[in-house]
Amino acid sequence: MKGTYVITGASSGIGLALAERLAAVPDTHLLLTGRSLDKMEGIASKAIRPKLHGSSFADCFSLDLSSFASIEGFAEAVKKCVAGEGLDVIVGNAGLQDTQYRTTQEGFEMTWGSNHLGHFYLVRLLLPLFYECTEGKKDAQIIMVSSGTHDPARKTPVPPPKFDKIEDIATVPHIRVDPTLPEEDKKAQLAANEKEYNGLRAYSQSKLCNVFFAYELSRRLQGLCQAGGKGGSRKIYTIAYDPGWIPDTALMRNSVIRYLVPVLAPIIRMTSRMASTTEHTSLWMCKLVTGEVLPVPDGCYWSVDREERSSELSYDERLQKELWDMSCRFTRLGEELAV
Repeated sequence: MKGTYVITGASSGIGLALAERLAAVPDTHLLLTGRSLDKMEGIASKAIRPKLHGSSFADCFSLDLSSFASIEGFAEAVKKCVAGEGLDVIVGNAGLQDTQYRTTQEGFEMTWGSNHLGHFYLVRLLLPLFYECTEGKKDAQIIMVSSGTHDPARKTPVPPPKFDKIEDIATVPHIRVDPTLPEEDKKAQLAANEKEYNGLRAYSQSKLCNVFFAYELSRRLQGLCQAGGKGGSRKIYTIAYDPGWIPDTALMRNSVIRYLVPVLAPIIRMTSRMASTTEHTSLWMCKLVTGEVLPVPDGCYWSVDREERSSELSYDERLQKELWDMSCRFTRLGEELAV
């Protein structure tokens, strides 16, 4: 599939490796994001643009997924940048894992707010571009990069998701403070609660939400196709993608697990199907987004180089819809897709 690709988190790791591979594909327009534009431009100049095919080119953007204003600004820039060509692929790859409790600019738990809600908002804003300039184009793709940590059955070192209701994921219930308390007591309770924050669990929960979102989006896009009209003029495949256990990921870079990687990596590579490398994972991601392995079942979970089942909880359509509805409220978007 030749066309226009948005890759979030393209300044390092899997995102960078994927961008390097796609650069060599003819007639490719890469839209690459990083939190720092200067850093993204520097990396693109050294590692990506030298590999560009003669008919391909790359543009760099600053994108902070913890800020609605940054997401909106990026979406507007993309609309101008792809005018006359439309959009073909979004790879929601950017991710983070905090060790201390922080919030996004809008007040949501940082890991969930960036890994899920930021991507949700971005995809919704960019979705109409998939239906522009579609003549002669193949089907499109939206790939949400998740993680095997979302599945308790995989028994990863990361605590699996645990919540009473979907709203708990966005705010982290033990961070909440009793509003009836005196101000000094509120501060004391907040300080105590923040010490209990489990950043690893917040990460696995955000990755579960990536799967929820991919499945719910797939179902809603199928509805658009069945309804016909502009929304039915192009098929968009939605995939939740597990890159495998790779040292160079947000989880490994930002958590205590990174200290165990030198010890665990050889064992994991020998004993776990989750093990992968940046090179192997980026190769298969490239095959997916260029259509080399299509048809891939829409709304599926792809683990490195094969389709697999995601966690049992991830197939709960009630929770998928609840997350969708809550995300729409938080981003002030309508629940129905508009293209």
